[in-house]
Amino acid sequence: MARLNTATKSTVKTYRASTAAGWATATLFVTVACGAMTSTGCAGMATNSNAKATPLEAVQITPSDMTFSNVKTGERSTQTATLVNTGTEAVTIEQLAMSSAEFSESGLTAPLSLGPGQSKKFQVSYTGSSSTGASGTLTAMTSTGGRSHVKLKGSGGATPTLSLSTTALSFGNVLVDGSGTKAVTLKNSGQTNIQVSQIGVTGGGFSISGLAAPVTISAGQSVALEAKFAPVAAGAMSGAISITSDAQNPTATVALNGTGVAAAYTMALSPTSVSFGNVNAGSSATQTVQLSNTAPRGPGSAHALLCCAGPGRALLKRSCTRRAPDRACRRCARSRSLPSPAAR
Repeated sequence: MARLNTATKSTVKTYRASTAAGWATATLFVTVACGAMTSTGCAGMATNSNAKATPLEAVQITPSDMTFSNVKTGERSTQTATLVNTGTEAVTIEQLAMSSAEFSESGLTAPLSLGPGQSKKFQVSYTGSSSTGASGTLTAMTSTGGRSHVKLKGSGGATPTLSLSTTALSFGNVLVDGSGTKAVTLKNSGQTNIQVSQIGVTGGGFSISGLAAPVTISAGQSVALEAKFAPVAAGAMSGAISITSDAQNPTATVALNGTGVAAAYTMALSPTSVSFGNVNAGSSATQTVQLSNTAPRGPGSAHALLCCAGPGRALLKRSCTRRAPDRACRRCARSRSLPSPAAR
């Protein structure tokens, strides 16, 4: 039997038992011996003199749950997470492991050493692969076996539809060198963003403004653009606005039509002749002459511009629309506009 050596007292007790009970006696004795301050026959076991304190290290990832909502198939959504050493000893992060291929991390290179209280931010991304979504776990592992976990969840979203306030715009009759404008509203009626990659317009005299691609239309939001028809020649014209996006309807179209109308006016003077009779030297005489614009009645009727070219003389300039006089009309600073009967 082994002998117990203690700093205070040695006690040996003899147990008498049969041979059949010998295994129980040995087991009891070994338990007592290994629990003593020192022992013989228990080599390699930890004691008060050779035991080491476990380092007080701990790592934590915040937030502990990350959810990526309404991510379309093929789209990526990214959030920021923080890795913190909450212990009192330095810790080395050996690896960040993902349990699902739909999730990935960036911005952190292992191995990474963090002192007590130090932290490191990094990014976690989810790439949509189906409308049903995915789930997974992110695990940070230390060199001593410590671990921290983050639950990850990503949900898919149905591909949104791009709605238009109208699919056709008619500008009616517009005077040549004049213009008409109309608005078109684009609405994202889905739960995920729509990326508009291109906006184009075809047709002579048609143009758009107020919205330029590329542009993102957030879920449930609307944007507007302005369509303009400015004919430079008389006649019927047609065109279209085409909007290309990643919506369920990848190409949305607005048909355009309008007619350019040449300005028509007839100037009339009444009376056609004026006689002042005999006028004494140093005196004056006055007669009234009426100048009329006999253009047809209707929207956009022409105006005739009478520009003062000097005392006693007048120069007739080209016609302008009531709504948008052209630059030549604006340059005639001393002008008088004679509206057609429709505008009186």
